[in-house]
Amino acid sequence: MTLFYLAMAWLAGIAVANGTDTSWWLWLALAGMSLPGIFLARRKPAWRTVFLCAMFLMLGAMRLSLSVPHFATDDIAFYNDQGFVQAEGVIVKPPEVRDAFASFEVRVDRLELPDGPPRDVRGRVQVETTATQEYHFGDRVRLLGELRTPPELENFSYRDVLARKGIYSTMSYTQVDIVAAHQAGPLREFMFDFRAGAHQMIKRLLPDPQAALLAGILLGIETDISPEVSDAFSAVGATHVIVISGSNLVIIAGLLQSLARRVLRNCGTVFVTIAGIVFYTLFVGGDPAVTRAVFMVTLGLIANQLGRQTYGMSSLGFAALAMTLINPFDLWNVSFQLSFMATLGLILYVEPLQNLLTNSLLRVFPVERTKQIVGAISDAFVVTVAAQITTTPIIALYFGRLSLLSLPTNFLIIPAQTPLMVLGGLAAIAALVSFPVGQFLAWGSWLFLSWTIEVVRFFADLPYASIEAENISPLSIAAVYAIIFGLTWMAMPPGEGHTNRWQGLRQSLSVKVIALFGLAIAILVFAASAALPNGRLHVSFIDTGSGSATLIVTPSGRHILVDAGGSGRRLSTALGDGLPFWSRRLDLVVLTQPGPEHTGALPTVLKRYQPAAWMTNGAPPETGLDAQSDWVVALPGTQVHVDDGVTLMVLHTQTGSLIEGEPGEPISLMVTYGDARILLPGNLSPEGIKALLDGSLVPESTILYLSHDRDDIASNESFLTTAGPQVTIIAVEPNKPLPEADQHMLSCLAAAGSSIYRADETGTVHVETDGRQMWIRTAQ
Repeated sequence: MTLFYLAMAWLAGIAVANGTDTSWWLWLALAGMSLPGIFLARRKPAWRTVFLCAMFLMLGAMRLSLSVPHFATDDIAFYNDQGFVQAEGVIVKPPEVRDAFASFEVRVDRLELPDGPPRDVRGRVQVETTATQEYHFGDRVRLLGELRTPPELENFSYRDVLARKGIYSTMSYTQVDIVAAHQAGPLREFMFDFRAGAHQMIKRLLPDPQAALLAGILLGIETDISPEVSDAFSAVGATHVIVISGSNLVIIAGLLQSLARRVLRNCGTVFVTIAGIVFYTLFVGGDPAVTRAVFMVTLGLIANQLGRQTYGMSSLGFAALAMTLINPFDLWNVSFQLSFMATLGLILYVEPLQNLLTNSLLRVFPVERTKQIVGAISDAFVVTVAAQITTTPIIALYFGRLSLLSLPTNFLIIPAQTPLMVLGGLAAIAALVSFPVGQFLAWGSWLFLSWTIEVVRFFADLPYASIEAENISPLSIAAVYAIIFGLTWMAMPPGEGHTNRWQGLRQSLSVKVIALFGLAIAILVFAASAALPNGRLHVSFIDTGSGSATLIVTPSGRHILVDAGGSGRRLSTALGDGLPFWSRRLDLVVLTQPGPEHTGALPTVLKRYQPAAWMTNGAPPETGLDAQSDWVVALPGTQVHVDDGVTLMVLHTQTGSLIEGEPGEPISLMVTYGDARILLPGNLSPEGIKALLDGSLVPESTILYLSHDRDDIASNESFLTTAGPQVTIIAVEPNKPLPEADQHMLSCLAAAGSSIYRADETGTVHVETDGRQMWIRTAQ
């Protein structure tokens, strides 16, 4: 327990020194003043601990003081905010690509100012640029842009976030040229290349959002998770599932140890397991939660080898001390705080909660039945409650919300995490040798991933799934923790605090593997049958943020995508939801016009789905898309007949030659099935609208879809009256006021009796029709 007290004093010293200008040597002098007290109290353990804590408090403060940067002329941050510069360096972290932007860290070693010669410098820069080409760890790049000091926002300090990573400069909207490849350490480059390869394999094996979730859980890559999925996990307090956590590492350690025992002796097993988890930590980027778990699991393995049991509080204290010794700014890392508090909650409360549950059940059930019940729900319920006792205040402080449904959600999804990790990891590895085998295993993982996602979505959609908790001060959170730990200390029987032991990995897999395997196959077959065509037309008007995208699934199962604009993550998730989990084919992609509102998410789609045919208005395709299949130019009157009764008719499009660089007239489509008529006019110009009205080509429609660029249609009352839609679906960016033309349009449509769905209020809108009746559901 002494080690835990010393670690807490060390952390307190780091917190005390934050924001002060005290020199490191003064803190060291104050720490030295504790030495006489330690010597004089050598026979009084309690007082000796007090003086040791005082020394560690001063040493913690000294460690932070030594980490405060002082920039000189050879530091890159010295040249912040001096206009455009040219710099060279090496990418030292795997780039993160979110939709159309890429960001990465560059270790800069050369800088050239506009009015001076090149000079050698040092330091890291956070770079953001457009994702027009692929960047890799180890690439040497030349940067051209403005070197800036990270900003301080109203409710968020980006400067502090980057400073805790050792970054004090940013470059946005940067021109990036790759000078050379393979300029970093070969071992780390191999690991990150393997990680990127595993990520791409997961994308091949699974659709989104299942693939994105597995990449976050297994590889620590969260960039593909759509905001809709991320918000749902956040609403029900299940964000710990999305990212790599200490529990992931414990599962991996258990698997490595189990495999190693088959071929090695006990001593060799320990070292192989430790080496494996250290490699995995480096492989996924060394997140604080995983790094903390590395220390604790390593201590547990070594202690078990020496015939001793590790005390949980001491292990946790050692992990926190070691991590902040390396980087004291980790103390302010939210992941570090949550993982530390979650582990502390497990140490303090799992055993008392299990005892409470056992005693309560013994009043109803016999002993053997009680043991079975407690064993079955301990990980899913007791562990969740224990962790939430200590993490809820931090979640309320940083995220401004409290989940009211976290317990039932975690109770249902936690048991699925071990099989989805095991099957997902095996699938990615097996697919490198035999893709069909990997695909089969991936479908097994898909079951548990889908279960996790659908449970989270179900609870997140319930009323009052979470409540807002705004304007909470850190002082009030400190007071809450003082009450929690004060009551805990008072409730402890004498000596109980010294009897807790670090719990090793429990064997959670059932011996009835064959029964579980058969059940998994049955569920997989059921899921596959549910995804098969049901004889109805399905149309999803996808909320991609700032772009347009419509997914059409015909009664026989043909897949047609009209436009692919906006957020790639949102669109990829919607396609994963709308298509069968085994499908990677789009029968037709219609790009009504070039531009980011219509094609911005297309690169993301093409990484996973293979279009069989394309249709455009004749404008040249976007850069990087011209190598795809043949492009068919639409003409007015063009019809696409699907053998199940669905027809796509081109009402209007570009005619004649295009002026270079101009988008041209959009493709306006009418989708018909039975009595259902769905009108997709696109961004019609005033001339296009007039041509349709003069030619009586605007049919009365069942559904009218208005994309973001609808200004001319919104202001044309004749077009809206002629179309006369029963239902109008409008793409609206969130948190943006409607222009005056849109407000007038809404009034006209409402007066005509049209039901209106706005994407900023409903999210994605799903329409299902059998040609006579229509069913509509929304994402929100």
